[in-house]
Amino acid sequence: MEISDPLPFLEALGLLRPGERIAPPDALFNQRLQAGVQGMDPGIVEALRRATGGEVAGGRIKARERVAERVFPRDGRMTPAAVESSLSKLSKYDGAAFAAKADLRKLPEAARSTVEKAMVELGAMLPPALVKRMPSTTISFSSAKDMEGVAGKFHPRTGRIRINSLLENDTAQLIATVVHENGHRLWQALPQKNRRIIMEHFMVRTAGEKPFRHKGRDYYRDQWADELAGLEDGTEVLPYHLELLALPPDVLAARLRDTKLRETLEVILQAIGIITS
Repeated sequence: MEISDPLPFLEALGLLRPGERIAPPDALFNQRLQAGVQGMDPGIVEALRRATGGEVAGGRIKARERVAERVFPRDGRMTPAAVESSLSKLSKYDGAAFAAKADLRKLPEAARSTVEKAMVELGAMLPPALVKRMPSTTISFSSAKDMEGVAGKFHPRTGRIRINSLLENDTAQLIATVVHENGHRLWQALPQKNRRIIMEHFMVRTAGEKPFRHKGRDYYRDQWADELAGLEDGTEVLPYHLELLALPPDVLAARLRDTKLRETLEVILQAIGIITS
């Protein structure tokens, strides 16, 4: 049944008085949203609390405003200019200290300049205390057989970063790879409590998902920045989402319209200490 004007129908049901009109709400529907948890399994309650980033009080889960939505604009205002402004606010430090921890002497001059700039821009977002914890690294190009089909590799024991030689003249991919591999360095340097922030997010987001197999490892697609970000041990979440910060503002604006992607980026920014809850 189609009702062209629902008001007389609602009046006939006694839900409205004659002549009464419905005023739109003056607040967002989800504002001060809460959920009762009485009688719920404690494990489910904790998973919900982690997923919402909220707190349990008075038998209810109280959601908090997403930090990422205070850093980056919401969907309707997600313009390149607004995103660029957001990124500039995150760049609070002297990135030269981070760049100085990388030996770039093995790189050709043009590529060295590109890599150094990427390191400075990334370092400008990183808390100095975290940069201080990080060991030095060497970044070089490699055409070794084990580099076939991969953009870069980070060696967890030596801290060395190798980049596929084919990327020497591909500026955008070179920058993305440098940021990604430094994401692995950051993961190593993070305190366990900070790593736990990412791992809890990973477990909530992948709960019940069926993995797919790739090169002998299990991956969970979810809605990550890249399907390979869902590696079974959770260690690729940080590197792949850190790459987002190196995207041009117009590309990043388009990507961040995905609320799940924005949520994961928020978790990454919190774990690293770039933003606080």
